[in-house]
Amino acid sequence: LLSLPISPPLPPPPPRPGAYITDLGPHDICCGRGTTCNENPGNVSFRTVVAGRRLDYVATKSRKAKGRIARELLRQIRGLDPPGRFLTRVDGREARRAAA
Repeated sequence: LLSLPISPPLPPPPPRPGAYITDLGPHDICCGRGTTCNENPGNVSFRTVVAGRRLDYVATKSRKAKGRIARELLRQIRGLDPPGRFLTRVDGREARRAAA
């Protein structure tokens, strides 16, 4: 049984309601499929971070612990400088913040 520390609440994403993003930052994660998302530097580093917690996630059977691990990953990505954002593509040029 894993004993995970209780983590503080997630920081809110920067307020930009309905904003379209045309320039991706180095830590931004593109939600979607295909080469554009797979080769995006933010997605590559996100997969590395997730792989580092995979064994903890798979080892626990507790939904609470799994949720805590996911929140810690979100906190880690949002705590980068500049903060990582989870984005969805709107059209060929623009992205919009995903609900994460």
